[in-house]
Amino acid sequence: MGRSFIEYKDRGFWTVDAYVRLYLRLLCLEIDALPERPGWLAEAREDWHLRATEDWFNGFIGLALDEYVGDDTVRAGELLELLDRARLHALSFGRYVPVNLLLLCGLAEDGGYSTEESLVHTETVAACGDAISRLLKGEITWDAATSPTLGNLGWG
Repeated sequence: MGRSFIEYKDRGFWTVDAYVRLYLRLLCLEIDALPERPGWLAEAREDWHLRATEDWFNGFIGLALDEYVGDDTVRAGELLELLDRARLHALSFGRYVPVNLLLLCGLAEDGGYSTEESLVHTETVAACGDAISRLLKGEITWDAATSPTLGNLGWG
């Protein structure tokens, strides 16, 4: 299972790829629900959708927050609102992320689970979104050398 460093303004956190992929997919669903979206957000959504669903980003899932948000406080505010909605979406699943979301992200093969529940804890996926929000707010001060890895726990 790969790990990626999620970075913004030279600060960030390490996370298990599956968690950020699932969160990005939920974020894309929230963006899709908007009646209108600015060009930067449409571009970011396409990028994030690829990162959420394509295996070849394993170990290299970045969000390009410096590119898409930069120092723009309006963009940061819009993204923070969407991140919060995605978090609520994740928590609405109950204890575990449903298998159909894993399938959408290429994290499971069809028929690989005997129940409708996976063994991926929604709280860990939501914690990934919380960390992204904290990063945008400037509350995370780790760099790649000092950050712990978010999500070492939570599978099964």
